[in-house]
Amino acid sequence: MSMKPMIIVGCGGSGGKIVQLLRRELELQLRRKGWTEGIPKAWQLVYVDTPSTQEQGIPGVPTVPLRDYISVSGGFDLYSDVITSLFNSYAGMEDRFSGWLPEKEGVTVPLTDGAGQMRAVGRATAFSSMGHLGQRLQAAYEATITNSAELAQLYNALYPGAEPASSLSADQNPYIFVVSSLAGGTGAGIFMDVCDVFRACDDDLSNRISGVLFSAEVFANLSNESGLQP
Repeated sequence: MSMKPMIIVGCGGSGGKIVQLLRRELELQLRRKGWTEGIPKAWQLVYVDTPSTQEQGIPGVPTVPLRDYISVSGGFDLYSDVITSLFNSYAGMEDRFSGWLPEKEGVTVPLTDGAGQMRAVGRATAFSSMGHLGQRLQAAYEATITNSAELAQLYNALYPGAEPASSLSADQNPYIFVVSSLAGGTGAGIFMDVCDVFRACDDDLSNRISGVLFSAEVFANLSNESGLQP
């Protein structure tokens, strides 16, 4: 028996909260089991959102490490600057945005507050920094491959009386879970593109990607705190 590499990506504020909480709970559970090396690098928990600084919306739950937060705003505070950058990057391919890209005059929400629950704004912002997003997700993928041997050590530490973890198989591609709300802006706008980035990393990942997607009903009966509560 062996453990498998895994990547969990939280897209947008709701997906990011899930990753923040999951990381905290995973660290606690591992420590209770006597594992003191932290979360194995073969398990990557990544948060992708628009603001340059990640949202911290759960009292008592820390934000994810800086290396695991990916901002797609590219340092821009205004949507109009995103549009300028987008058209410069995709010169000659503007027809690909026809029918879905909002006009820059119609979007006034500052990107420091996210995509304003407009999924087209979230997707446009991600497209403007697709190179950066791709590099960071590629790095997460490579980390799972190069550190997969640590999972055998973790298994043996968690189950000392069990049969030792088997030798690593030739297939060490990770399983990928993309978590997002479908009701907001950034997450709903980018989760499919995040999946495409992983497919570009390795064709064999196509059948290893799963979506955990929240429909709008989960927001119907929230407490006084804003956003989706994990």
